[in-house]
Amino acid sequence: MMRPDMLDRVKAGLFAGTAATFAVVDGAACPDLAERLDRHGTRHACLYLERLHPEVAAAAPHLVALEPGDGFTDWLLSGGWGRAWCIFAQADASLPLLRRHFRRFLMVTLADGRIMRFRFYDPRVLQAFLPTCSPTDATRLFGPLRSLMTEAEGGRQMLRFMPVPDAPPLRSAIDLMAAGT
Repeated sequence: MMRPDMLDRVKAGLFAGTAATFAVVDGAACPDLAERLDRHGTRHACLYLERLHPEVAAAAPHLVALEPGDGFTDWLLSGGWGRAWCIFAQADASLPLLRRHFRRFLMVTLADGRIMRFRFYDPRVLQAFLPTCSPTDATRLFGPLRSLMTEAEGGRQMLRFMPVPDAPPLRSAIDLMAAGT
């Protein structure tokens, strides 16, 4: 479980500014996601459109609107930080608009023509992918987003990626450990 001082620092980073904060949560990595969303009445949408077998639906990625004092937000951060459950986004956009935006990235075509799922919502995948983005790809990925955020390996830092015109995304790190800990 995350220490209270680290939780406060994560929340400060996620909810800084005026944009709404969202998470794209990997149902395959996050245990009991559907039950927790229902229990807390959290606004969310599955990124898959089609009707799904219950086992597939449980493992699907979900876009979730986060609020600073919400029980779901506290559960997600305290239980999942450092476990690669999700990525975070700040945007001046609605949940339905962001769902449409993120759905565009669920599948990718490889150079050899094969089509594969793209797990951009896994923080390890996003961290590896963003530095390789061309300016055009970065502009397309960020679209209406002000920033994307992930945990760093080990959960000791929060990484923030921000769009930069005609350049790869700007990366900054927020240290979550108090001095001397």
